[in-house]
Amino acid sequence: MQIVIPLSGQGSRFQRAGYTALKPLIEVEGMPMIEHVVRMFPGESDFLFICGQDALETIPALRPTLERLAPQGKIVGIAPHKRGPVWAALQAAAWIKDDQPVVLNYTDFSVGWDYADFKATMERENPAGCVTAYRGFHPHSLGPNLYAYLRHDEATLQMREIQEKHCFTENRLQEFASSGTYYFRSGALLKATFHEAVERDLSTNGEFYASMPFNLLVEKDEPVRVYELEHFLQWGTPEDLEEYLAWSRYFSHYAEKDGWAPELAEMPGTNLIPMAGAGMRFAQEGYKVAKPLVPVDGTPMIARALRSLPAAKHWIAACRTEHLTSSCLAEYMGQDGRNLTLLPVETLTEGQACTCLLAREQIDPEAPLLIAPCDAAFVYDALHYDMLTRSASGPDCLIWTFQNHPHANRNPKQYGWVALDETTGNAKTVLCKQAPDGDIRQAHGVIGAFWFRKAKYFFAAADALIAQNLRVNGEFYVDSSINLLLEQGHTAQVFPVEHYLCFGVPDDVRTYDYWAGYFAQRARA
Repeated sequence: MQIVIPLSGQGSRFQRAGYTALKPLIEVEGMPMIEHVVRMFPGESDFLFICGQDALETIPALRPTLERLAPQGKIVGIAPHKRGPVWAALQAAAWIKDDQPVVLNYTDFSVGWDYADFKATMERENPAGCVTAYRGFHPHSLGPNLYAYLRHDEATLQMREIQEKHCFTENRLQEFASSGTYYFRSGALLKATFHEAVERDLSTNGEFYASMPFNLLVEKDEPVRVYELEHFLQWGTPEDLEEYLAWSRYFSHYAEKDGWAPELAEMPGTNLIPMAGAGMRFAQEGYKVAKPLVPVDGTPMIARALRSLPAAKHWIAACRTEHLTSSCLAEYMGQDGRNLTLLPVETLTEGQACTCLLAREQIDPEAPLLIAPCDAAFVYDALHYDMLTRSASGPDCLIWTFQNHPHANRNPKQYGWVALDETTGNAKTVLCKQAPDGDIRQAHGVIGAFWFRKAKYFFAAADALIAQNLRVNGEFYVDSSINLLLEQGHTAQVFPVEHYLCFGVPDDVRTYDYWAGYFAQRARA
């Protein structure tokens, strides 16, 4: 099998994001991106790398890297262009072998697959072409980018049509999307099909993608197979790559079975967990258990949340009464030896701040208070947190925050954000369900966890919030109470976490499960 890899693209999105390395040379988990691509094809040695001639002449690391990865491969330089991989392949047509099967592969992704099975399937079925593709839930598909989507025959997995940058139905998660690996029975067939695609101008936004020529094979009643992938790693944009690397770091260092836990001595005061919401989005998707008990990679989300918090002298969980009486939530919350008080909440309150105030009589107003969500877990610098909370000169309030979270970047109005004073670095205001100014990736997003040096600071701020009827979307948020706390003369700082694992909606849980499954599978390989 000859493996043809065009590397002649400009990688302009990465350049605009500040990357200085050529896109295929960007480091991913300790090796250049192109090395991951080459490793997709174990046992192969016949690689053809199609590079921009200018890149070969001006980037010293490019040629040695490719020679190291494929000592028997061929490196071809072509004139710079912006016309896509089909165009690149035709410029190097003389080096594509007519009488061998060939794969053309993009450079900005990897997959979890069994290459030996793929190769055996091609030898057994002998299709004219094959498109490797994925369907169902894949985290990157939650974003705005569209890919190449396929129509197919489910019984035979034969492709009927493919189109770039458009899906065929309103539910694209149920459609096959091409990964970027394109197989042809022979190099001669690839070249003939690519030439025809250019002659018929099968371009998209001025580029000739390797997907569209497969429609020509279908027109001629040539069999085009769809080969399904379980895991697809999208690195096509800086945002895609950064999201993947964040999950890679987490599962490489912190993914204990039930979640990461800080190594801290018991903290003074109370940890208060408001968990009296209806969890309607989970119920609407068919989950049968109370939201806090929804399994996240086999462990209830509340277990992951509690495990990631610092231990406290006293814990309070404000739970819906129906969850306590109709599920094992009460029994579960009593595990692990916590000094825990369960606070039944009969009806939906007017917001998180109101739910927290229901626990007022059971909290020492002069002692510290940590309010934290039941549907998120964190990894953070525990020693720094301990120092901030125990220091007499520290702030009156810590707002736990995240930065550069994919869902928040796409949906900033679903989150709270902290604006900082440029002089002191302290919190200046909290925007609740409003997009912040500036680069969203650098902004501090509100996690829903807040530490108060004295619980009475929160009580006073929340009371003022309600007295002034400062609702957001009809509810009283703890986020908003911080603005009242600041008006009352107290100080607040952000406490950025290293990893923010949100389980707030079903897609969040599916995202965690997806990456947990992939990294567990990779560890077993």
